[in-house]
Amino acid sequence: MKEKSWVIHPVLFAVYPVLFMLSHNISELSVRIVRFPLFITLLFFSLIWLTLYFVLKNKYKRGLIISLFFFSFFSYGHIINFLFRGKDSILYLLLYLSFIAVLIYLIIKTKKELLNFSKILNYISIFLVIFSVFNITYYEIKNRSKQRVINQDTSTIKITRKDKTEYPDIYYLIFDRYTSSENLLNFLGFDNSDFENYLKNKGFFISSKCRANYPYTFLSLASSLNMEYINYLFDIAGSHSTDRTPTYILLRNSKVVRFLKSIGYKYYHLGSWWGPTSKSEKADKNFIYPNKIKIDLDEFSFKLFKTTIAYSAVLNFFPNLLFNKDEKNVANIDANRILYKFNQFKHIPYKRGPKFIFAHFLSTHPPYYFDKSGQMLTKDQLLNKIDKNTWGCKKEIKLYLESIEFTNTKIKELVSNILSNSSNTPIIIIQADEGPVFKNWTKNRSKYLYMRTGIFCALYFPNVDKKRLKRLTTPVNIFRFVFNHYLGASLPYFNNIVYRYKSRKDIYSFKNITRLFRKKRHRIKQIKKKKMINQ
Repeated sequence: MKEKSWVIHPVLFAVYPVLFMLSHNISELSVRIVRFPLFITLLFFSLIWLTLYFVLKNKYKRGLIISLFFFSFFSYGHIINFLFRGKDSILYLLLYLSFIAVLIYLIIKTKKELLNFSKILNYISIFLVIFSVFNITYYEIKNRSKQRVINQDTSTIKITRKDKTEYPDIYYLIFDRYTSSENLLNFLGFDNSDFENYLKNKGFFISSKCRANYPYTFLSLASSLNMEYINYLFDIAGSHSTDRTPTYILLRNSKVVRFLKSIGYKYYHLGSWWGPTSKSEKADKNFIYPNKIKIDLDEFSFKLFKTTIAYSAVLNFFPNLLFNKDEKNVANIDANRILYKFNQFKHIPYKRGPKFIFAHFLSTHPPYYFDKSGQMLTKDQLLNKIDKNTWGCKKEIKLYLESIEFTNTKIKELVSNILSNSSNTPIIIIQADEGPVFKNWTKNRSKYLYMRTGIFCALYFPNVDKKRLKRLTTPVNIFRFVFNHYLGASLPYFNNIVYRYKSRKDIYSFKNITRLFRKKRHRIKQIKKKKMINQ
């Protein structure tokens, strides 16, 4: 009797790349994010299997071809990155496809018995999938079970103003890594006073001493949007944790959003490519840039797609299917996404009812997409993200400062549109989440932390004595002030404290570094004397 064996390796090799990517990024992602790529992968697998079923009767050859296909399909991007530092070309793609075609031809023509080889592939694929699933499951059990006491209660916020017609529109505009004007002048020699004077003439208060409570985006926004210090996450995640998901929970279910929606506000969300702010399930409308990819791919799915042959084929042969006419690469999509968000503020002020608008802009974040005149940079002009040793060099500082000038111009347009077209007086918070991360400045800890914690912050709070706003030197109290003054709440204020985590492998063990900035002028003078400024 002829020995037979199950052929299960094709479906396992098909799903493995998705599980592998999730297992290596599980500390930053939710398991739910793989539902869409897994569905597409299994659908693709089913179509290929059914096609080959009627063409090729030998199940071992059929299975081997399918496994080879999915392995090569998801490996192409990794091979190009490893061998050619990500520089793809039509020649590389054609050579790769030709090699695969030869292998498939040899499989079809071979007269060898493939039973034992199929068994080996079964064992290998089972091991790979089980290993990834084990990593995911272990992490879920170890870390997610600790997320038990994250405070999501907003019922304690009591307000005295009940008339919705009196509620102001609230704009919370985050410009990632836009450092304070003081830092721009002292460390980079850039005078930002013209822009600040423009805002002051419009009625803004510039919080010149403002610093991030936590100079890291995921911690900073989780804190400001929940109006609290989040040191209690140490008790939830434990020491030596790298699990960012507790902060993502706070971001996606923030107290600010839930409270405002509970009293009748509409929520409009303008996110970035960064997963936690890309879109919000609680938003009444997500403003998403309508590029040529009709399906709105999240960051995980798009990164997975970029590893495939399909992405290279479209990029090389049919770029118009993927990009608009002025989009020659992904950087252009990201740049157009920024412009799209700015343009929405020509229309948002006209929307009825009290509304809360959250926008996360990456115009001052690497790789810096625009020059100071607003021209979109080419791929070769962008900051080299592969060679991270260049971060903080003359090239980056030049690009960073030009991105500041570009952003200033767009903010002026944005502010003008909001103030001119709002039916009732709005509240506008223009704020950074953290300062720039110039990697080769890390040897001088004081200088690095000055830049990293110092953030731009401009507040348009009408009918408020500007002297009262001087207390708002960190973001944690900003929404407490807004709710107290404009909605009649009575929330207590926190002391302004700046924290940093101990290390990337212990992100919830915080150290209070507020004292570093108290003797500000003396410290800056000392730093300058050491001649550590890289321009």
